[in-house]
Amino acid sequence: MTGAAPGATTPSPSGPAAKYPISLSVGDEARAGPVVYKFLAAQLDHNSDDKLSLRFSIRFTNTGVPWGVAIGPDFFRLLADGVPLAPEQSFIDVVEFQSAKQGDVLFIIPTTTRNVVLQIGYVGGQETSKIPISLKATRE
Repeated sequence: MTGAAPGATTPSPSGPAAKYPISLSVGDEARAGPVVYKFLAAQLDHNSDDKLSLRFSIRFTNTGVPWGVAIGPDFFRLLADGVPLAPEQSFIDVVEFQSAKQGDVLFIIPTTTRNVVLQIGYVGGQETSKIPISLKATRE
């Protein structure tokens, strides 16, 4: 079997037989340096027999850099059970001063992952924030 059908169940962080996709709660917003990250949605989905995808939809607001902030893959890391992962897909754009743009950031994690922390802000810099992520579904 190469993959499961949509809505399939598999052992996962969110339960022994979770149905995908699953909406997750991330919190409202966080700040790292001059950028405010407003979380619009987070979704855990089945990717393959042993992988899950974790997608964050985020609005980025530049509150402090007059010449703009170039945001890309180096502004995101996912610590999956302590292992840092770069995004598989990332928002890439310049956010002008006192303006906002939105986009998605996608990570692929093993189905065995239990603890997840999203790190935002330039990973080589000092102004980063870490946000614990619960892999349990939100109540709708």
